Amino acid sequence: YANPVLDTIGKIIQPVQTTSYLNLFKEMMQAYTNPSPATPMLIKAQILSLLYHLYTDTVASVDAKLKNAYHGVLKKAITYMENNYQTDISVSDIAAHVDLSPNYFHKVFVSTMETTPLKYLTGLRVEHAKKLLCQSDMSIREISAECGFEHDAYFCQVFKKEAGITPAMYRKHYR
Repeated sequence: YANPVLDTIGKIIQPVQTTSYLNLFKEMMQAYTNPSPATPMLIKAQILSLLYHLYTDTVASVDAKLKNAYHGVLKKAITYMENNYQTDISVSDIAAHVDLSPNYFHKVFVSTMETTPLKYLTGLRVEHAKKLLCQSDMSIREISAECGFEHDAYFCQVFKKEAGITPAMYRKHYR
């Protein structure tokens, strides 16, 4: 009698621990078949516990499905950023590329990547700048432009914030 119920639950949600459901149903059946004065309260408590488990498993299942659903969208957005970080792109441009509104794209990106799209893009730019500083003879102004920064002073400010040292010091230290 308990297995058909558990089998149905597995089709609707992905239980984290099926044993907790099975134990709850066994306890409820035992309380029902061996009644005592506390049986109604015990069964109510077990039903509440069952509802709690259903709720937490449903939320976990929905969260996992949403992350999987947006995996392709985020991969496409990240690829777009990697291919276009050297140009003047905005969150609106990235969102348009993946066919989402800017606000919704931002929400999905942050909830999955745990950083904002702009911070991720800045990180890409700084990482590319680090490579150029170590592997090329380009000037800092040229590297700044190559990495999508309009002004080299702003580039130096962002680079120092991300890397902890100025671009010139980074080149001198890691070259």
